[in-house]
Amino acid sequence: MFCTLPSPSPSLAAVPSGSPMERKAPPVELIEPIVFRYPFTAQDLKQSDYYSQIVGSCKKSSSNSNSDPTSDSPSTDSTHSLTSTTMQVSVHTPGRHLKKELALVFPELKNSKHLDQLLVIPTFQLSRHDLVAVTPETNLERNILLDYIYIFGQKFRDNIAALGYWADMTDPASGYPIYSDRGAALYPDVDGAIRLLKYQTILAGCCKVLRHPKWGTKNYPATLFTTAPLPVVEQVLSAMISSNLESCAKEHN
Repeated sequence: MFCTLPSPSPSLAAVPSGSPMERKAPPVELIEPIVFRYPFTAQDLKQSDYYSQIVGSCKKSSSNSNSDPTSDSPSTDSTHSLTSTTMQVSVHTPGRHLKKELALVFPELKNSKHLDQLLVIPTFQLSRHDLVAVTPETNLERNILLDYIYIFGQKFRDNIAALGYWADMTDPASGYPIYSDRGAALYPDVDGAIRLLKYQTILAGCCKVLRHPKWGTKNYPATLFTTAPLPVVEQVLSAMISSNLESCAKEHN
């Protein structure tokens, strides 16, 4: 999830950033990184393989309700932190070289006009633990955050598809598409964030680990992709947040 994935398949890690071709058509940031709290409904949480652990942790700490829901810092309230996630998203048009590589990740877009419409949406979730460490606690949180981005990504894809556009996400654990057929290449989220957001990395053993400018290594990256126009992406993201906020409010009334 954080490492540049070793694989016999070609990946974006093998492409030198700043090549002459990419300099002619560099990535463009259409929406700068925005941070928001995304709440999960009870129905959302039931899709997680770790639902019982989430509910158990919430019950144990239900008396602790002093955390600030607007804070970007990890919450000490498990009820709050395990039923919502602090997320950052931004939207980018890939540079020419990156676009050609993404055609190898998503072969159905190759030789298609939709490739020119492709938008890349890097996401980050704020973690409570430094996920560089390998402990039972970090392993559990890593798995929960993976489930959360699966749930979020599926909702995003379903909403985009309902409007007649293509969308997908790559699996943070493998780099391959979740909904589309696999291509000849994979997409490492770490290398994508380096190229699109110019984020720095640190070495942890043989792995490159992203250092978020505000959260450091307490972050979980993943990436969404779509051919929908930017206004549609903004509309869908806004509607997803509003809808879940309303649903969660009704569940607690």
